[in-house]
Amino acid sequence: MILDFFFPAVCPVCEAEILQYHSHSCLKDLLALRLDVKKRCRVCFHPLENGECPFCNSRPVFFDEHLSLFPLTDEWRKVLHSWKFANDRGIYKIFLEEMKSLKFADGVDRILYIRSGRSQMKYRNYQPCRDLSRFLAKEKHVTYGGDIRKRKTGTQSKRNVIDRYLSVQNAFLCSLKTNFKHVLLVEDVFTTGATVNEVSRILKQRGSNKVSVLSMLMREI
Repeated sequence: MILDFFFPAVCPVCEAEILQYHSHSCLKDLLALRLDVKKRCRVCFHPLENGECPFCNSRPVFFDEHLSLFPLTDEWRKVLHSWKFANDRGIYKIFLEEMKSLKFADGVDRILYIRSGRSQMKYRNYQPCRDLSRFLAKEKHVTYGGDIRKRKTGTQSKRNVIDRYLSVQNAFLCSLKTNFKHVLLVEDVFTTGATVNEVSRILKQRGSNKVSVLSMLMREI
């Protein structure tokens, strides 16, 4: 792109000017940290302990499967911060090559992302997961939309696990009009799972038979 030449991006890890995200060494190193699917729960994607899942065994889980691409390391946190709070919308392109090869959520008939609350608009004028959802929808030949919207409930990042689960109750508005049977929910980061679990519960109430979750980053328990 000509604009990339005149207005190069900035690496969110080392803050050097770059022409393309995938050509920069910092980001190449991060992309090599792809999470291994072996010895992980098929539902929540957390590592198994002695063949058991500590996540699924400790709470009701409303989504049916979850896949995450990369671990939430300190370097990936910098990428996430630039994407969500430093107005660097183009960072979503980092994940596209990995997403092209995914054999996940076959048979999905709707792709959703959670629209940020109005308070987040002071950081950015875009929805971080909208671009990812649009890309996936084109790949899978289905529709997509921000059918879930956050109410004003305050920030989640400083809450502990229990507080997060309590805070998401009645925290979302759903505008989904049609009963899609298999929904794929796209998220930037999976931390405690409270958000995707509550949204999945709502979608099941609305008539969805299956909810799959795809997250770009995942914080381990």
